[in-house]
Amino acid sequence: MNIMAKSLSTVQSDSVFSYMDGVQVKIAEAYKPPRKIALPAAYNNKFPDITKDSYDFTLEKSILEKLIEWRKVRRVNKEVRRARLKERNKREQEKLTPSPPSSALPVNDVLPLPVKVAPAPETTILTPQRLSPPVGDLQNVDFNVKNNGLDYADFDNDTSSPFDNMELKTINDMEELAQVFNSL
Repeated sequence: MNIMAKSLSTVQSDSVFSYMDGVQVKIAEAYKPPRKIALPAAYNNKFPDITKDSYDFTLEKSILEKLIEWRKVRRVNKEVRRARLKERNKREQEKLTPSPPSSALPVNDVLPLPVKVAPAPETTILTPQRLSPPVGDLQNVDFNVKNNGLDYADFDNDTSSPFDNMELKTINDMEELAQVFNSL
């Protein structure tokens, strides 16, 4: 019995049922991981020989020389520009400085007339001023006068709101509906 029990347990563990038994599975290339990149063994084991390499720095030296030349050219251009600006400023100053007065003014020259501007009162700047109607107009005003057939007093006494009016209308409608249903 001991042998049979042992054989049954091994058979059961070996024969675990799976729905995938016997089904071949193929994984698409898109889902496979990429292959590892391996360098050739000769490349990995090669020691660089630094003593054989001799690098001439001609490119770097030529770039530095050009850089120095460009700086000189920029400096010269800047100085020329400053000199031109000084000359232009001198010419403008000469134009603006008054020439010595001549003994007789030509007939074509007309002197502009001085414009008289009233100084703004400094005390009234940014202060509000009241606008009052003329005194005679206030005596003729009657506050209870009907203008164009419109009496403003009618509106002063009206304290109802449109919501109250709608509520009253709905109450009246409900009463009418109740009367209609009672008569049926």
